[in-house]
Amino acid sequence: MKLVIAEKPEVARAIAGAILKEPKKYQGYTEGTWNGERCAVTNAFGHLFDLAEPEEIDKKYGTWTLEDLPIAVTDWPLVPGKEEYKRARLTVIQALLKDADTVINAGDPDDEGQLLIDEILDYCGFMGEELRVYINDNLPQNIIKEFGRLKPNAPARANGRAAAARRQADMCFGVSESRLATLKLKRKGLSVGRVQTPTLGLVVARDEQIENHVKEKFYGLTAFVGKKKMPFAMTPDEKYLADNGTERMMDGDYLRRLAQKLTGAKIDITTTEKEKQKAPPLPYNLTVLQAEMNAAFGYSMEKTLTLTQSLREKKAITYNRTDSRYLSEEHFKEAPAVFATVLGGQLVEKYRLDFTRHSAAFNDKNVTAHHGMIPQKVNIDPDSLTKDEANVYLAICDRYAMQFMPPKKSMESLSVFTFADGAYTHTFKYRAVKVTDPGYSAFFGKTAEEEEEKGADKADGKVYVAAGTYPGATVTDTKLEEKETAPPPRYTEGSLAKDMASVAKYVKDPEIRAILKKKDEGKKGENGSIGTVATRGEIVAALIRKGFLERKGKTVISTALGRQFYHLLPPQISTADTTARWWLIQEKIRDGQEPDVNAVQTAVVEEFMRHRDSAYSEGAIVYGGKSLGNCPNCGKPVVDGKYGPFCTGRCGLSLGRAFGKQLTALQTEKLLAGKTVLIKGFKTKTGASFAAKLTVEGTEPYEYEKDGTVKKGLRLRFASERVQEEAKTAGTGTAAGARGRAARKTEDGPEQRGTV
Repeated sequence: MKLVIAEKPEVARAIAGAILKEPKKYQGYTEGTWNGERCAVTNAFGHLFDLAEPEEIDKKYGTWTLEDLPIAVTDWPLVPGKEEYKRARLTVIQALLKDADTVINAGDPDDEGQLLIDEILDYCGFMGEELRVYINDNLPQNIIKEFGRLKPNAPARANGRAAAARRQADMCFGVSESRLATLKLKRKGLSVGRVQTPTLGLVVARDEQIENHVKEKFYGLTAFVGKKKMPFAMTPDEKYLADNGTERMMDGDYLRRLAQKLTGAKIDITTTEKEKQKAPPLPYNLTVLQAEMNAAFGYSMEKTLTLTQSLREKKAITYNRTDSRYLSEEHFKEAPAVFATVLGGQLVEKYRLDFTRHSAAFNDKNVTAHHGMIPQKVNIDPDSLTKDEANVYLAICDRYAMQFMPPKKSMESLSVFTFADGAYTHTFKYRAVKVTDPGYSAFFGKTAEEEEEKGADKADGKVYVAAGTYPGATVTDTKLEEKETAPPPRYTEGSLAKDMASVAKYVKDPEIRAILKKKDEGKKGENGSIGTVATRGEIVAALIRKGFLERKGKTVISTALGRQFYHLLPPQISTADTTARWWLIQEKIRDGQEPDVNAVQTAVVEEFMRHRDSAYSEGAIVYGGKSLGNCPNCGKPVVDGKYGPFCTGRCGLSLGRAFGKQLTALQTEKLLAGKTVLIKGFKTKTGASFAAKLTVEGTEPYEYEKDGTVKKGLRLRFASERVQEEAKTAGTGTAAGARGRAARKTEDGPEQRGTV
């Protein structure tokens, strides 16, 4: 008997329907099917095996000690998964294998898909013929085609060994590094992971970039031309920027003089036109869907994955854990039948779908292990779904429908004039867009994905100028805008998912960056990534559960615990470099240059031994709560403790009180963020109460004497003259209770300072 083992139920079901003449339940086994020609089809449920936990291998590992680290096990043993349904399926497959002389590995066409079927065959000791089939969609004609070109499984086993090497290394790395951190820092709940740790690093770096951002002033100069006052934006002469030392216009005085010269000047305008087309966005992969569902409905990455899993089990959509956004030519051919069924055929008329349109999405060369996420040829009533399921399902349907809709067409005109000023010749540009055919955008406007694109069209609706030359136009007015540089936005789960898929752009080492990008060659949805589309949501959720990250509205931010722990980690294991280094060894295993499947684990052990004794020796985690901001003295997180806010860097800066008034955590957080805070309950010498607005005055600490020693506090001042006068009548006052006298003298008059 021939036995086909697929990775997941829906693939087994599709294979059975395509290659078996009369598929039936195989002797009552769930999802197993057979026909009269002695061919059975069954499936795994992803990995049916886990790597054994250390204490399952040796009881001594049940007690954590430094002496037992690192924990590395040659050919790390497998144990059946803990889930009952997986154990039951393993029993079914073992029974089927006894009757099989040939097995066809129908795992997904990637390393992990290869491994999870191979490990079943090895565990069960199968000795018959092994073949391999690559199925990346569930269309019957494609399945039949692939079964017509079966290949020996033996050469493909190298891909499985590469995946096994990574899996063993992940186990060794996780248990060894997590136990080392826990034992050295004497704090439970700490964990380190190859993907988890650099993901935490992304959020920590973003948060600190925002909080440490120093605003810088720059300018924008606009010249208004003609009676319609068309706004021409200045693009400065390169020589001006070179003198200025930046790409921004920083010299406000020069620009004011230039604006005066421009006003009333006669200029010659040249306008050019060009046609533009904007094709509909490609179908969803999981990463893009997670980002858009997060933006539209606030769904977490994990929730969107769960919703798509439910839809997949209801046969509403194709494979959900896909990293691809492309489809096969067979999907193009089958699309009319699909849309005649989906939602009762409503989308065909609603969006006037044209099935002769061949979207760029249909490209066999770009379909890798999986294809883009689209609806199945099933009539699903949205009312039969939960509200959240319906939101996701309809979005997937709409995105697929876009592939059969016309592009957005427009005309763009670019008007230009130059203005000579001494050694400089500056260029002024005015851009306008006229939509000639809204195409798909007539129904959908701009998608969330398009809104995020750089250079998004912001010229719609402006006065349109036809191509030509317009001499002698007049600059009727000018406007000089003073602007400030802004930090990047906080992460949302959607934007974090996208950065995990393209983390290479943050890697400074060009060699490591190149390795990460090479790892994802051929994957159109990935560009130097960490993790997989199937695991990223769980990784972020785990970081939140462990207290390293927290959700704040729609954003994801690092906690004080997360920041402290990340900064204490050995730098060699805290970045995406780990994934890059491992991948090089995995490639050698895949290519046959490295015969030892334990080679990646060996590299983990070698790195571990280099930092085992030195790691975590220069710090400690003093608090795991919410960060109130960064200490202006040392840059470390300020947190709220039992006795009020304090600096986790232990730099000696006093925090928590001001002018004898105990501050709340919220007040401290606002002050550290540079805000002015109204605080009630101050007392004059006569005992009268008054309110005062406080603000931080610079970053230099205020020094004062207490108990014969000089201490440091955060320099604060009262923020309005009215309050200063009230404070003046209060006498000298104290800063932070008994912490010392506050200086009151400034060039601007009476003022009080103190510590917080």
